[in-house]
Amino acid sequence: MGARVPRFRELVDTKRVLLVDDDPLILRALRTRLSYVGHDVQAFSDGASALCGLEAWPADVAVLDINMRGLDGFQVSKAIRERYPDCRIVMQTASKSDEIWGKLSHQDVDAVLEKPFDSKVLLALIENLAESDKVDG
Repeated sequence: MGARVPRFRELVDTKRVLLVDDDPLILRALRTRLSYVGHDVQAFSDGASALCGLEAWPADVAVLDINMRGLDGFQVSKAIRERYPDCRIVMQTASKSDEIWGKLSHQDVDAVLEKPFDSKVLLALIENLAESDKVDG
């Protein structure tokens, strides 16, 4: 018999990923894609719910939309950084506003993705963050 070839999801270093986006289509697409490759994913449509969810389910990586009703991505990222300093933060935005990009340059986040983006880019980013955790830790 030949050697067993591992499935793609067995090759992924599984991470707990928190998704926060008020667009249900984006949220569902990213959740499906990340779950398919083997990540443990929790998805929320608003910042307040996401912060409550983190109390019971600490994430390795948080992927946050910036423009949301209620708590925006900036507020959520600040709260995550204060409460969960080891959580990696990826911000995502479709905004072309100089004001938003100026604020982003002063945020303590690990990466920023401009929408629209290919989910493969996010998958690679999560893997890279995982690798840097291994080197740092």
